[in-house]
Amino acid sequence: MIKVLENLKTMSTECINEKLGDKIQVVSEKSKYKAKDNEITGIILDTRKLDLTKFPKLKVISRVGVGKDNIDLKYCKKKKIKVCITPCDELTNAVAEFTVSQILILLRKEARGQNLYGKAIGIIGYGRIGMRIEFLLGPFVKNNVLVNDIVCEGKPGYSTKEILIKSSDIIIITVSGNDRIIGEEEIRLMKRGTILVNMARQNCIDEIAVHKAVKDNTLYGVITDVNPGIPFGRSYDWRIMKSAHVASSTYEARERMETLALENLIEGLKI
Repeated sequence: MIKVLENLKTMSTECINEKLGDKIQVVSEKSKYKAKDNEITGIILDTRKLDLTKFPKLKVISRVGVGKDNIDLKYCKKKKIKVCITPCDELTNAVAEFTVSQILILLRKEARGQNLYGKAIGIIGYGRIGMRIEFLLGPFVKNNVLVNDIVCEGKPGYSTKEILIKSSDIIIITVSGNDRIIGEEEIRLMKRGTILVNMARQNCIDEIAVHKAVKDNTLYGVITDVNPGIPFGRSYDWRIMKSAHVASSTYEARERMETLALENLIEGLKI
């Protein structure tokens, strides 16, 4: 009997069982202790971290989402555990729409706000989400967009990171990794009143330096959709708009990602 630990929210147990067949025992997270960890061969995983050493028979991790920073990839490679993700248009659209909506909200939070129209946009990380954000911002910015990503080097709109930071009114981070992108040095290069948007990971920005820059009005505001640390987690400044990885939380995106996660699990286990 193959046992699978699942974290699905849009599918009923009956639907999951129907897709997996009678050779699979589905163990929901709430009832996971009904099955011994050493019996689990597949995991459908959300954003949380698991101690993978507790699952000696694990063969597949099927991630609901596209990030892998909550997975010990070195351990998976060593133990030959397959890791799957769920990129899809529904996810891309959800995150891009959320990003643009948050920017619009921040610009109009004051009684006398600012126009988005005509702002210079800088996008660091030009993958699926970065490209979709640029498309949605098109009517507002009239092609006034700079991008910084190795895949765009030499193409129209490409900019070095330094020039992008100096030139942009709104800087949007959509990189796939967890490397530091914005710190004190980069903040010193920014225009006064710049808006910083972090749609990547917490470590991509120095939250202490960014928090200070908002307080002294170097930055107009900051938008983050990551799990905030200190001091962001304790800040109630309206110019710091923080959410915890909810950008992809639409019915359409979640349903599609969970369907793909289940399909990836089936393929990975060769059921």
